[in-house]
Amino acid sequence: MDQQITLIGNLTGDPVLDYSSTGTPVARFRLAVNTPTKDPKVHEAVFIDCETWRNQGEHVVERVRKGDRIIVVGRLVDKSWTDDKGNRHSRLVFRVNEAGLSLLYPGPPPTPDVPPEED
Repeated sequence: MDQQITLIGNLTGDPVLDYSSTGTPVARFRLAVNTPTKDPKVHEAVFIDCETWRNQGEHVVERVRKGDRIIVVGRLVDKSWTDDKGNRHSRLVFRVNEAGLSLLYPGPPPTPDVPPEED
């Protein structure tokens, strides 16, 4: 059974689109997730590296920007590799299955593309 995790946070930078060795698109971004502390005025941020693949990766890069508050659903993946010197490395990455904008604190509404009036 696959465990699903939901995270809500702010993008620390614009998502970056990359391609795997087989040409599959993958978007990578970092999410700052605030966690409350005993003092209600103080929050601690946890920074989570995220990735989402294929069409969703392309959509994320097109639609969200640094500072946007987004909701992601997915799972933690352990990425392990061995470097050129034979040292083993490992890191956790959040593999996003679903992503969307949070409207809890929406910014200004988008300006519709309206052609200028002719005289």
